[in-house]
Amino acid sequence: MSRVLVSFLGTSRPEKTDSGYRQYRRAKYTFPDGECIESSFVALALKKHYQIDKIILIGTPKSMWEEVYYAFSGCVDDVYAEIGEFCESANHKTKLDDFPHINEIEKSLGNGSKVVLVNYGLDSREMDENSKKVLSLEQFLEPNDELFVDITHSFRSLPLLLMNSLIFLRNVSSKRISICSISYGMLDITQEMGRTPVIEMKSILEINDWISGASEFMGSGNAYKIADLLDGNAAATQSDLYAAKVLREFSDVLNFNYIGAIQEQVKNIRKINFEQMSEYGRLIAKPIVDAFLDRFKRAKLLSQYQYYLAEFQFAQRHYAAASLCLSEAYVSFMAECVAYKVDDKQDRLRAKNLLIGKCGKQNLVDPFFENNCSYLKKNGALLLGKKALGVMQPCDESQLLKLSLRKCYTDVTDIRNEVAHSLKGDYSLDTMIKTIRDNLQYVKPYIVPDRRK
Repeated sequence: MSRVLVSFLGTSRPEKTDSGYRQYRRAKYTFPDGECIESSFVALALKKHYQIDKIILIGTPKSMWEEVYYAFSGCVDDVYAEIGEFCESANHKTKLDDFPHINEIEKSLGNGSKVVLVNYGLDSREMDENSKKVLSLEQFLEPNDELFVDITHSFRSLPLLLMNSLIFLRNVSSKRISICSISYGMLDITQEMGRTPVIEMKSILEINDWISGASEFMGSGNAYKIADLLDGNAAATQSDLYAAKVLREFSDVLNFNYIGAIQEQVKNIRKINFEQMSEYGRLIAKPIVDAFLDRFKRAKLLSQYQYYLAEFQFAQRHYAAASLCLSEAYVSFMAECVAYKVDDKQDRLRAKNLLIGKCGKQNLVDPFFENNCSYLKKNGALLLGKKALGVMQPCDESQLLKLSLRKCYTDVTDIRNEVAHSLKGDYSLDTMIKTIRDNLQYVKPYIVPDRRK
């Protein structure tokens, strides 16, 4: 494990040395802990302050590489002169491969240090090349390295590219890199203050964590990252702690697809007091939680909660979970129509038998279809003909609606069983997805309105 500094290198200041080469102004770099280090080169001050083991330095051929060589080696020799002459005459047309003495500069920076040359970024080709170089910084890092980042002399698009690289290292890389600091030396106020404050900007990544957690919650319903941020904050309020607990429980329920508990979990989330939460909780967690809860704003009955959850799962392409939620929504709906207990195992079995026609007590459910026939037809409920349903005896439209709903249910449960039991039947993937999508549309006029009485 090493402490690695990633820093940028800019171009010249007006001052020049007696030998005629460019030179950075000396500055008194003052760190948050009060330490002050005077140096002409911020990376050198950072190396001393953070006890850096190796440096990755990013710059163009025009950057002040001769100053780097001098600041770290103390040498004013032919290498210094040749680097200075090359850099002063370099421009946007200079080829990166022509740059001299890279090995000598890297050696002066310290064991394992790297020079990364980039283009000016004047067009999409140069921007693409720069992106690849910055995003590939991982190759210079070892597992468990501690990374310190300096953006004092960053320029053009490179800070944005580096930010993407840092996010990759934190969230994707298998090397488990720790990002310990993002520093910025405020050279613009040196004259005013008589010193150059080095400020800590790591909070930029903390904001990204919140954004990433919000995106994960909106995309999959997983609120674990948001929960960790809420109760991992030293300034966490009681509302933060309650929200973290509730959101974790909700995510557990969702990942188990424990659809019987979804109604209670949504009610618990609604109890979160966002006004008493910490600032990021109010600014970031509240909008995404409100947006998620908005999916359930019309839900009162269990079948409605299950239906809206099936819609959400389908939108996230969690097709197996969507088919399970949808099939259970059918059963809950039938139980609600005949006043069975939706949370009683035997009552749910009876409701299922009513739904599939295994129970002779069809008179319990027939009134619903008779009373709502016109409404259901008008609002898109599937109405199949006798031939499609395989029915020979005379049927009115209310009976055809009931039989059509039965077919929708059996189609969904067939898919659910095929996936759950790893059966290989006649369904293609496209057919299964289309069946679930169509069923969500067909069953909506039944479940969403409360017309069960």
